[in-house]
Amino acid sequence: MDKAKEDNLMDTNDVEEILDIDSSDEAETETETEIENDIENEIENKNICKNQRKKIINTLQNDYKSNKNLSKQDQENEKLLFNRLKNLYHSCIDVDTISKKGVKPMIDLLKKITNL
Repeated sequence: MDKAKEDNLMDTNDVEEILDIDSSDEAETETETEIENDIENEIENKNICKNQRKKIINTLQNDYKSNKNLSKQDQENEKLLFNRLKNLYHSCIDVDTISKKGVKPMIDLLKKITNL
């Protein structure tokens, strides 16, 4: 066999080297797939959270709707809680009042909570 033909032939080491490259490529592909799956899951979770926020905001922008399966006392308690949450929500989005009053109302609230 002439020298040019020998140079073009692959030996066992060449094959093993190619296989090692392929297996590392496969590992990279698995890692890439895992990363893609993680990104897709993160996007899905953010969309779920975004949808939940929209539902909560929509609920807080409307009037309380009582749950007829609750006792009268529980309905009253739920309505009270709902109205407090609604007031808190509206106070958080009232940028003009927040700008006028500054941080004092928040500090007062935090002091009140810590004293409970």
